[in-house]
Amino acid sequence: MNTVNKPIRSTRIVLYTVLIVLVLAWLFPVFFIANTALRSNADIMTRGFFALPESIQWGNFVEAWTVGNMSVYIMNSVYVATISSIGTTFLSLLLAFAISRMNFKFGRSVYVAMLVLMMVPATTVIIPQVMVLNTLHLLNTRTGMVFSSVTGGIPFFTFLMYGYMKSVPMEIDESAVMDGCGDFRRFVSLIAPLCGPIIATVCILNFLADWNDYIFSLVILRTESIKTLALGLINYSNRYGTKFHLQSMGILIATIPVTIVYLSLQRYFVAGLTTGAVKS
Repeated sequence: MNTVNKPIRSTRIVLYTVLIVLVLAWLFPVFFIANTALRSNADIMTRGFFALPESIQWGNFVEAWTVGNMSVYIMNSVYVATISSIGTTFLSLLLAFAISRMNFKFGRSVYVAMLVLMMVPATTVIIPQVMVLNTLHLLNTRTGMVFSSVTGGIPFFTFLMYGYMKSVPMEIDESAVMDGCGDFRRFVSLIAPLCGPIIATVCILNFLADWNDYIFSLVILRTESIKTLALGLINYSNRYGTKFHLQSMGILIATIPVTIVYLSLQRYFVAGLTTGAVKS
């Protein structure tokens, strides 16, 4: 009996060791940012980035909030990320429903087009998007930023929702059609409620992507009053140097909203990813 248990215990020890190392590797950047955020800039420059603080500077939170004009940037990021998440989720859900549950002529072609668009690097479409937004007079507006985010996210999130919807038995649709349900009612009353986990997954991933977006925000948004949080963090740097303590505190503040969103939808997020990945 002991000989049987030894390999199992050895395997568990190796597994736990690897997991602990991975957790420490993941937590180190968080600790580094938090440690830097609670020090003075003079302490950082004289003693180095990896030293522990001589005294904890709790006032860095207030200073980072006021100096960095965080309230404006956070509200802009919340607006763009929220509206974009709602729009992308709704349109992706409609498109996935049409491809997976409705037999229309070009359904397969649309699905293949989504796969092809997923392979196109996002940075290659910056110039065309700017030209389109400029033509529509949406350049340098929050609406233009939402438009850019929605159009860029639809292919990938449609692919995720398609995989999840294919796991829903078609017998549900057949029963609904026999009871006289039209396509719209079938979508609203049956399929959409069953797709709660993947909807939450798409909302989290889209919100996180828009919250962290820097390149498209830098190109599209130019007016200070409509810039997002990713752009606002640059304000802690100038030609004379960088206020590392305030920038680190700003980064910590920026993580709070996305952490709240993720923790609120975590159980749906896990269910949506696993189901959509395994069944197609």
